Amino acid sequence: MACIVRKKDKGDSPGSLYMGIVGSPNEWKLGLKLEWPASDVIQLSFSGENNIYIVFRPQRTDRSHKHKIPVLHACLTTKHMYPLIIEPQGGGNSFKFSAIWIPVSATVAYCLSGVLGTLDIERKDPHLPRLSWLPPDPNRDDNSPSRAAFVVIALASKISGLADTFNTFLFVEVLSEMASVSVLHVWACECLAFIRFYRCIYQHRNYLERENIALVQRWSVKNYSDYPYRGYGQAMLAYLALLGCVFVLLVANGAALWNGFHLLPFLASYLTVIFFIGTWILLKIFRSAPWSFVDLSQPKKVADIFKHLHAIRFGVTDSNEDISER
Repeated sequence: MACIVRKKDKGDSPGSLYMGIVGSPNEWKLGLKLEWPASDVIQLSFSGENNIYIVFRPQRTDRSHKHKIPVLHACLTTKHMYPLIIEPQGGGNSFKFSAIWIPVSATVAYCLSGVLGTLDIERKDPHLPRLSWLPPDPNRDDNSPSRAAFVVIALASKISGLADTFNTFLFVEVLSEMASVSVLHVWACECLAFIRFYRCIYQHRNYLERENIALVQRWSVKNYSDYPYRGYGQAMLAYLALLGCVFVLLVANGAALWNGFHLLPFLASYLTVIFFIGTWILLKIFRSAPWSFVDLSQPKKVADIFKHLHAIRFGVTDSNEDISER
């Protein structure tokens, strides 16, 4: 068994680590004094019988704005402590570069190809698709099939097989666009989760600070660097992002139906939404999960949830443990 001992009402002063064997209260031994404030200790974890790890509140560096996690390794055999520092790996920079510039490059290439396509096709070409909400064009033959601009250009070129090649690529593009729309479901759920998280820590901010719960003290002056999710416009941007995702999924995606209902455009627009909702319902039924949100009105229960999540993060608790009834 191990515990951190500090002077009463002096959480900012360094504490001391006591270690002992359960059942032998008279054999507690005093370890070395800690260099961090005792109030910053958020987890004690044994690794075997002779090793214990003390996890402290993540600290943010001023230059990089990254959070590093101080950890002390206490060895019961040698009675020494060894500091460890867990920092984010540098691989995130390459991912960030790809996430930013690949979409930008694809957008530039798509716009440039569209501009070049307009140089080789007439504006009133009868094969070009029209927006469904526009009035009918009397000069257009409604029986002529609609094709993408690149397919029309390929047909005009008289090159054998070129139009079929473009059709194949366009079919793949349609599937990829449906997959891209599915990402909006994830974004909407993330925005909703962040909104509930933000409202929760605001409602219980005094209790969470008094209980010294790590990573949620957004409005604390004393532990200002504790909260790692700061950004401009919180949480209004989360509300706007959620509304934007819902607008695209339910309104903008149905533009092809604004001038009348058609089965194929309906499926192309809302198949991903139907699949997402259906999968969510099946998971609720299969896992016998409640249909309501988790109750976050009780501050003690909220604190227990955050402690459990921190324990999962540091790998010292079974993530399957049920804390819903706490």
